[in-house]
Amino acid sequence: MRVNIYAEEMSEDIEIIEKKGFTGLRLFLYLPTTVQTTEGPKQVRGKFMHRPDDDDSAAVTFWGKRDLRKVLKKMLAKLDEHYGDDPVPLATREPARDNTISQAAEEALEELHPGIIRR
Repeated sequence: MRVNIYAEEMSEDIEIIEKKGFTGLRLFLYLPTTVQTTEGPKQVRGKFMHRPDDDDSAAVTFWGKRDLRKVLKKMLAKLDEHYGDDPVPLATREPARDNTISQAAEEALEELHPGIIRR
C-alpha cells in the first residue's frame, strides 16, 4: 500500500498514543479547501469540524516501539541530504504559523457555519 500525504496537508497538531506496548505518533491533516465569501473565494485549512465538539479531522498514525524514532530520524536525514541542508535544532527554529487560521478564514467559516469558531 502507498499513502501520499502532501506537505500543505500536514499540520503541527501531533499527539502520542500508547496501546499494548506500542507507541503511535499521530499527525493530523488539515486539508486545504476553498470557501466562498462575500469577498470571493478564499483558501482555508484547519480541522474538519461538523459542529463544535465533533472533530472528524483526518490523521495518519505511525506505530512502533523505540524503532519508530530510528526510522523517523533516518527520514529526516534523507531530506537533509537531498536538500543539502545543515539541520537546525528544532528548539532554535521560529515557531511555524501555518496552522493558525487567518481572520478572513475565520470569517468565511463563521459565515458558512455560524457558531463553528470557538474562542
